[in-house]
Amino acid sequence: LGLPYAKSAMIGLAFTEQLDRILVVGVGAGNIPMFLRKYYSDAKIDMVDIDPQIIALAKQYFNFLEDDLLKAYVQDGRAFIENVQKPYDLIFLDAYTAAGIPKHLATKEFLRSLKKALKPSGVIIANMWSTPKVNPLYRSMLRTYQEVFQEVYPLRVPTAGNKIVIALPQLRGLPLNSITQRAQ
Repeated sequence: LGLPYAKSAMIGLAFTEQLDRILVVGVGAGNIPMFLRKYYSDAKIDMVDIDPQIIALAKQYFNFLEDDLLKAYVQDGRAFIENVQKPYDLIFLDAYTAAGIPKHLATKEFLRSLKKALKPSGVIIANMWSTPKVNPLYRSMLRTYQEVFQEVYPLRVPTAGNKIVIALPQLRGLPLNSITQRAQ
């Protein structure tokens, strides 16, 4: 994982008990799903991107490979999540454009759908721009997460304008030393 936000986002894995099913919304170069495939080789990983070109470029230039357990879908992330039949252990949101996070992926209704698509023991890891110039709605978006999820942890990404938001559907009250031990 070359980008600082991707490295920082992996702290969210310390909040998981088990990873059998993973969803990645926003393919980018495919680095995050390939990283997860490497370290969670038995997990079923679905990834979705609205732009078929992004998936094609990830395959052509960044060695992204689908297999029996790693599948890419061309679809709007919200529509995909609203139709999830079997919940996920982890949902990673990395869907943004030059104009920011699409508004329909930042509403309370979407976050409720996201929560329904997640197992009660699951984790949301969301990549968000937090600088006011790039994302003036960051604080509002964070408050919306806090209204929908029981526990929300915004983490600053060193040397970048991103924040990683970790959201849990149920209150767990994990002690910091427990999270630190799992992370290591």
